[in-house]
Amino acid sequence: MKNLKTLLTQYKEQILYLLFGGVTSVIGVGVYELFYRLGFASWFANTVSTVLAVTVAYVTNKLFVFESKGLSRRELWREIVTFYGGRLFTYLLETGLLMYFVDYKKFSSIICKVCTTVLVIILNYVISKLFVFKKKQP
Repeated sequence: MKNLKTLLTQYKEQILYLLFGGVTSVIGVGVYELFYRLGFASWFANTVSTVLAVTVAYVTNKLFVFESKGLSRRELWREIVTFYGGRLFTYLLETGLLMYFVDYKKFSSIICKVCTTVLVIILNYVISKLFVFKKKQP
């Protein structure tokens, strides 16, 4: 039991990121599939789902995962701009992949969305850890 507690403490950030990333992914995939089934193009369905999912991700990452608190107005804007900028990069990558595999190659929409979501989760963690919520050095 002590080893489990040690592991949970040691990997708290990664565990919370995966937990909230899972919630964000379910929202993103669900909204994407809803809009796609309603007849919207994959790029539009992905845009709507991404805007909603990224907003949920910013709030949960800031408050619970990386515990970013006490920022000045300037630091907060830097954090928001770099967060959404990183998400814009992964959105464009994901949208391009979806357009290619779903619209051009005619692969399963939901399978492609789930696969691209896994890639995006990994890239977003790296971007958030290294650029957005980086800890200040004393």
